[in-house]
Amino acid sequence: MTEKQYLKAVGQKIKTLREISAEEMFNVKRKEYQSYSSVTIPKIDLNCESDLSYLLGMSFMAKLNSSEKEEEMCLSQALQQTKFKLNEHGARAKSAAAVAVTRCATSIRPKENPLVFDEPFLLWMRKEDLHTGDLVDYFTAYLDIDCWKDPGDLSSM
Repeated sequence: MTEKQYLKAVGQKIKTLREISAEEMFNVKRKEYQSYSSVTIPKIDLNCESDLSYLLGMSFMAKLNSSEKEEEMCLSQALQQTKFKLNEHGARAKSAAAVAVTRCATSIRPKENPLVFDEPFLLWMRKEDLHTGDLVDYFTAYLDIDCWKDPGDLSSM
């Protein structure tokens, strides 16, 4: 079967699925399940705490009461816990989330992530040609450690 034939067949199957109503689908599934004499599902006791640390440090403007002006507030804690229990009598699910907010004393500075050239590199300088508008290379150099030194005053060149 070619790729084109395969995609055509898949498209027809999807079209067929779309034409089936939810009630018809339920009746088909009910018939399938009627052939089973019993169902066995494991008992489940799930207690999950989610990592919401990505929210910490987020800031927003808010009024603490109606007479005050807006202040910058920061999320200082964020927690979420989800519980799910399942046994032969049924299932229960519960989820809770909590956040702690504090006044921001200072702006949160982004974590420093400097770009450090500590290995030989290729320097490539370009400028736009005034007549054609094309980018033109006007200086290219491979700069190894042996030329790394303070050039002093640049105007003395």
